Amino acid sequence: MLELEALPTIHDSVGGRSRTEIVTEVVARCRDAGRGVVLATFGLGEGHLLSDDERREVWSSAVAAAGGRIPVWAAGIEFGATRRVLAQCRTAVACGVDGVVVPPPRPGAVGARPRIAEIDGYYTTIFADHTVGTMAILLDDAAEAGWPLDPALVAAIGHRVLTFDDDPLTVWRLAETGVEVFAASPCLERFARTAGLAGWVRGSTRRPPGTSAAGFGAGFGAPRRPYLDAPRSPTPASEPVRVATAPDVAADAPVPVRAGANTTADAATAATPSIPRQAQARALITRHPMAAMAVTPFAADGELDRDALGAHVDALASAGVAVYLGSFGTGEGQLLDDDELDALYRSGVEAAAGRVPVVAAGLGFSSTAMVIEQAQHAAACGVTAVQIHPPRPGARGVALRPDEVERYYDDVLGAVRSPVLLTNQVAMTGSRLAPELVANLVHQHAHVIGLNTTDPDPAMLGPMLAAIAGRVPVFSGMLGQLPQLLALGGTGGLCFEANVVPDLCVAAHRALTENEADPVPPWLDLLRIHDVLMRHQNPRSVKAALDLLGRPGGGPLRPPYLRSPPEAVAEIAAVLAAVGLRSGAHQTNDGGSP
Repeated sequence: MLELEALPTIHDSVGGRSRTEIVTEVVARCRDAGRGVVLATFGLGEGHLLSDDERREVWSSAVAAAGGRIPVWAAGIEFGATRRVLAQCRTAVACGVDGVVVPPPRPGAVGARPRIAEIDGYYTTIFADHTVGTMAILLDDAAEAGWPLDPALVAAIGHRVLTFDDDPLTVWRLAETGVEVFAASPCLERFARTAGLAGWVRGSTRRPPGTSAAGFGAGFGAPRRPYLDAPRSPTPASEPVRVATAPDVAADAPVPVRAGANTTADAATAATPSIPRQAQARALITRHPMAAMAVTPFAADGELDRDALGAHVDALASAGVAVYLGSFGTGEGQLLDDDELDALYRSGVEAAAGRVPVVAAGLGFSSTAMVIEQAQHAAACGVTAVQIHPPRPGARGVALRPDEVERYYDDVLGAVRSPVLLTNQVAMTGSRLAPELVANLVHQHAHVIGLNTTDPDPAMLGPMLAAIAGRVPVFSGMLGQLPQLLALGGTGGLCFEANVVPDLCVAAHRALTENEADPVPPWLDLLRIHDVLMRHQNPRSVKAALDLLGRPGGGPLRPPYLRSPPEAVAEIAAVLAAVGLRSGAHQTNDGGSP
């Protein structure tokens, strides 16, 4: 049985020794023990936090140190667009690795399972590259992908599998397909040795090791932020939430400007705090309580369609709906590269023309430094505010320590001085922000101008709103919680339905806040649309609805997404007709039009 060791990533020289020297030493020890190595995993290897160049260096240095005597596997291939996954796999193969851990398709939010046809198309594209195909190890990680690999799919593909599943029965079913299965759960070491599995990956915990590396006897240096070194002693449970006033990242640090960006004056504006700008941004956001997580239109060749984007944003702005661009769900933000995000933000700002807020939503989940850079670039594009997600540097659901979360916000809010919207994104991170921490951040940082909360538990709305005490507007990302949020003193909602019925979203909010005699009709119609679009999954369903109505913003999706199947389109069309959407026009309950 083959044993492999998942190795931490060394970011800097330690104790006078270079990164290459440390890698060489550690790989040599694994080689002497007869164990292969796995590099840049999303947990121990901090693969989420590495740039393309850093991953390439990690893989290449380990290959050189192994000298062909032990297998070297490349992990750290990002979840995202099919073409980007394939490009990273090719890079890993070019580094000389013996195996590439290929993630399953996860183009949007965690838990939004791709359709069978999308999964088939994704793997077909990956394995059409014969060089990558021969090196591939399928990753089965339901916690990170949101869904497990099906044994029938594994059998059809016929490649090795690295599984993080803790259930021996499920792992046994994978092995029964006849492929080589490697267990990565620490719970399954004995099972891997006795059940005929091909191997086991040691040290595959989902957390970086801090300053110690058990089993190696050598320090690996500090992990990359937002991770912090392991504390020397436990933090007392009664210790209050702390927000430092002097973060390590200087507030006046220069803002990097990508090629093609506007002048450095834009960057300077993004980095310099401005009380009037904060007040204007907060007022604009408060005046537009309903917001759309906007779709990202693509042309037939798969590239960003700026004309369609401009027309769609114009329609949203005309209805008085705020615009969030590049979200990881409806906006396909995980599938966009940096230049595309810049173009998306600039085009959206131009089309909105100051009528409604335009918020950059395509930030994270990555290292602290990357989040800061992304936020500063977005601010330089002229957006009203940037939405800062909670830290999620590793696998979803593996919560950071409280001191790591606090330091993350210290660093980010100290360096990003443009208006900021915090988000309590429980659905994507798997953990919630403490109301006390959010209240402290709002109190300490004047450029925090609002909070978006997407928490499946409606019972948490009360404590969160009570902690903030009306200091900033609060919006819910859970449409069904909007009446409760408003009753508790919240401001409005963020939803993907606003792409299709922006006027209806505004009417429903007005009916719920102005005590209209009968608020049910617009709210009920909005829930009907929510139900059908949710059932057939955005962004597919949202773009299908826009196509049915002949509006801009529909059209192609970026692979691995595929268009909605005919039966889904027919059901969406029936619901749209039932609520009065026909021939590209929506008659609202009060006789208005979009």
